[in-house]
This record gives sequence, C-alpha cells and structure tokens, in this order.
Amino acid sequence: MRGIGFMVALLLVGHIGVSAQPYLLVQTVPLEARSVALGHEAIIFLDDRGVGIYNGSITYLTHEKNSRLIQSNDVFIQSGNSLKEFSEGLKEIAKCDKCTFYPYSRDLIAVYEDGFLKITKNGSEVLRIKFPVRELSWSEDGNSLSILGYSEVALLNLSGIKWTKEIRTHLLDVEVEKDLVHVYMKGCNVYTFDERGILRWMEDLCGCCALGKLHSGSGYLYVLTSNMKLSILNSSTGDLIQEIPVKGYDVVAREGIILVRTGDGDVHVLADWSRAEVEGTSGGLLIKWPLPHWVEGRLKAIIDGESKEVKIGRITFIRTSPGEHSVILEDPFGQNVSVSVRTYPIIVNLGMDGEIKVDGEGNFSIEYEGEVLPLKDTVKVDTGLGPYYTVKIYNYGVLIGEYSSPNLRFFLILAALIFLSMAFWRYRLSKQK
Repeated sequence: MRGIGFMVALLLVGHIGVSAQPYLLVQTVPLEARSVALGHEAIIFLDDRGVGIYNGSITYLTHEKNSRLIQSNDVFIQSGNSLKEFSEGLKEIAKCDKCTFYPYSRDLIAVYEDGFLKITKNGSEVLRIKFPVRELSWSEDGNSLSILGYSEVALLNLSGIKWTKEIRTHLLDVEVEKDLVHVYMKGCNVYTFDERGILRWMEDLCGCCALGKLHSGSGYLYVLTSNMKLSILNSSTGDLIQEIPVKGYDVVAREGIILVRTGDGDVHVLADWSRAEVEGTSGGLLIKWPLPHWVEGRLKAIIDGESKEVKIGRITFIRTSPGEHSVILEDPFGQNVSVSVRTYPIIVNLGMDGEIKVDGEGNFSIEYEGEVLPLKDTVKVDTGLGPYYTVKIYNYGVLIGEYSSPNLRFFLILAALIFLSMAFWRYRLSKQK
C-alpha cells in the first residue's frame, strides 16, 4: 500500500490481524540525539552530553564524548578502545586499541582491526579473515553476519565466508536476516541476496536519495530514506507493506516498536497496531496495547464521527453508548486504522437498603460520597438520612454513569415520625375531650 493515508479495515476477534501490521506514530521524544538505540525497557541515545537513557525521564550514564552506539541483540557502546554493555548501567566487556567492535552479545563479538575481521566466542577466537569493513550486521540468531565493504558485500557464518559479491555503485547499508542479505544502494535500490549469493528480489523505493538506513527483524525490512519516508517490506519477498511519511537518519526496531531519529535529534516512536486488542465492554470499548511503560503518546479517535483524544497506554477505556460503533484511530501523520466494535449495556441494581449490584462486562468500581470502592459482586453503602442516595459507576476507572435510588432508611424514619405525630395528635385530642 502506497501513500500517506493508510486505512485498514480490521475484524476484531482477539488480536488484530498481524498480516496487516500498520505502524502508528504514538510519541515524539525531544532528545537532541546524535544516534539512538532501543533497549527492552528504554531508549538509549548519544548527544553532546554523553550517553543517556530515556524511560519517561532522561538520565545520563557517562559524559564520555565521541562514543559509538551499537544496536544488536543487546545494546552496546564503544568509547575509545573500550566496549561496554548496556544493562543496568554500563559494564566494560572488551578492550582493544584502534579497533572497531561489532558485538552480537557479550559473548559473541566481531572486532575489526588493521584490515582484519576477528570473531570471538566466549573469549576464544573462532574466525579471522581479511576484508574491508564499513558496515556489519548480525542476524537475529547470531549464526550469520553480513559485511559491507567499499564495493563488496559478503555473507559469513562462524566458519568463514559463504560468498562475496562486488557491486559497482555507492553502497549505503547492509542487513542480514538468517541467510538473506539486504543491501541498500545509491538511488534507494534495495537488493536482497539468498544464502548462495543469488538475487532473491530488488526494490526501487524512490528513484534518488543520498542517505538511507536499513533495519531488519522478525520477517520485516525497515528501509529509511532520510529525507522522504520509512518503508516496511516483507524481507523474504520484497513486498511493500507500509509507507510512513517520517523523515530521519536512524531507524531501529524491537518487539513491535520502531524508533526513527530526525535531523533535529528528536525520536519518533512508532508502534505496531497489530499487537493491540480492541474489545467491547459495558459502557465503552477497551484498547489493550502492550507498549513499554515509558511510552506516553496520544492518538485521535473518531468514534461515530465524533473526535476524541486517546491517551496511549497499556489499557485505554473509551466511554460509548451500547451498540455497534465505527472507530478510527489516527496518528499525527494522518495514518489511521478503522475498526468496528460492539459495546454492551450495563445493568445497575440499587437496593433501597444500600446494596448495589452491577451486571455487565468489565472491571467495575463505585464512588459514593468521595470514596471509591471496588465492585466485584455486590457492595453495600451507608445510605445516610436523605430521601435518595446517588452513586457513580466506573468501568476501568472511567465514569460511565450516575445512578440514584430512594433511601429506605429515610422513608422508615419518615414513617416513624408520621406515626409518632399521629399518635401525639390523637393523644391531644383525647385530652381535650
């Protein structure tokens, strides 16, 4: 699908269809980053102040300048001759003068020095070859790697070179996924070669560009054209799945999240909508989207033609009337997904004695006189002395209605007062006679 508008009609049965995989922009983080990586629970970035972490707020780990950020199976930082692993902090795992490190994990590291590429596993050298290295990419499983030279591309495993190929044009980037090698060339051409070095597919994405980056994983290839767009391709076939009008200079992805660093250093966070669940409940619809805790974005929701703002989180509840609803969620780029959701009524029984029961789908609570109480089956409140008592009903913490009931206590007291008044009146009448 090409173009800015990205409308996907989706049937809501459990998870939304993974084959569609629409990514939506859910947040833009102003970081002034020079490079960026994505950890399991944080954004790691480099700026003029050093190495920083963003997980809802910014924390700096080190103020070493001229560091190099490496996104692989884990996140690493090379500062001078030292390679450090990012986990709880920064821990040095290797040192080498005048070397460039390309780690897959702390135990599997490629090192380029003086024209030679050396691979060590668990501290022991398993391969050494002579090959110029400008870019190097590890496969997701760590069993193979691809190298981009000045006019050559190679596929390796831990036993040696499987093939090399000379390509007489300006090469921009390389990625490997299993035994598929993706090469990004001048003119926004992506060539993909198989395990024998035979061309599997090629794609011309825009016709001309000077800069571009690749990232691959989980069967997808993310192609960033620096001044135009991000394209998401099926890595096996080259089929174009989505084009996103985001401009940037770095792209990394992990577990349904894409980061794109812009020229200003801002970081766009895009999330895979196919991982979300949408379901109708009593009084509204529920969106479950397993995003990292630090994601604090918003989308525009158009429900039956009415526009609302939705805060993106792990659980979002939107109040609606019962029935079938057309829901469109739209990001700042104008990309959107369209879903159809049926929501259900809520049945509230307020007893005159203060016993409250709610029948319906959801996670209910009530508010009475400023106190919020969970409501799993029934709950009883002190109705006070007024003629009526009123409670607020919440589903997933969102107010869905206020309900009132006559107060039995009031009427019993009133009846008692009337009885006493009549008795007193009769007593006085009898005295007068």
